[in-house]
Amino acid sequence: MSVAADDECSATAAVGASHVARVSSEQHTARAYDLLAERYAEVWFGRPSVPLAERFLQYVPAGSRVLDVGCGPGQYTRYFRSCGRVAMGVDISQKTVAGAMTRCDAKVFARMTMTNLAFSDGVFRGVWACASLPHISSAGVGGALDEFRRVLEPGGVLFANVPLGEGHRIESPDEFGLSGSYGRFFERYSDARSFLSVLEASGFEAVDSWTDVVRSEVLVRRSFVTTSWLNVIARCRAHASG
Repeated sequence: MSVAADDECSATAAVGASHVARVSSEQHTARAYDLLAERYAEVWFGRPSVPLAERFLQYVPAGSRVLDVGCGPGQYTRYFRSCGRVAMGVDISQKTVAGAMTRCDAKVFARMTMTNLAFSDGVFRGVWACASLPHISSAGVGGALDEFRRVLEPGGVLFANVPLGEGHRIESPDEFGLSGSYGRFFERYSDARSFLSVLEASGFEAVDSWTDVVRSEVLVRRSFVTTSWLNVIARCRAHASG
């Protein structure tokens, strides 16, 4: 996870905004993580945040099905399975999924977008979306949350986290440092209330929330520190009967 400081963001904001306008945030994420797959696995695969995961697992009984959305190299999918949950991981990046399949049980990973999950309704007790939703623009995040709610059983729980700040940003080719390409897209939320309102509008009720400062060492050229990431555990409200 990484978000540059606001003063660094402003220098490339105009160019980045133009680039995002031409390429959807999902397409952009897939391309960036295909390029970043090996480096991302090197940094994060052996480093799941156990306190973060355990806070979520308090709401997900042993034996429950968990979907790890934006699973990356598979560190949380593997951890959840080691804790007695029936976890599956999905990611938009083909190279990321291929790498996860070689490190863990290949049968539990698949390539999917978070706005089009190929699962039946109500099959998961928990959805884990760690550092995933920021890669969806504010205009599209409702579609992703609708899919999360669809695949969750009534009363199921979602973990999601987002960076706090103003507006979106995209890593410039200079800071991304791979193949002269633009890097990852990040949507930021001005404050906790702005994201909680989005969750509520999509049928989720927050049951726990807290903030963390996050450092990333994924980009070789620089290491970013965010001012704050908001973490939320939210319960899925019952679906309206047809």
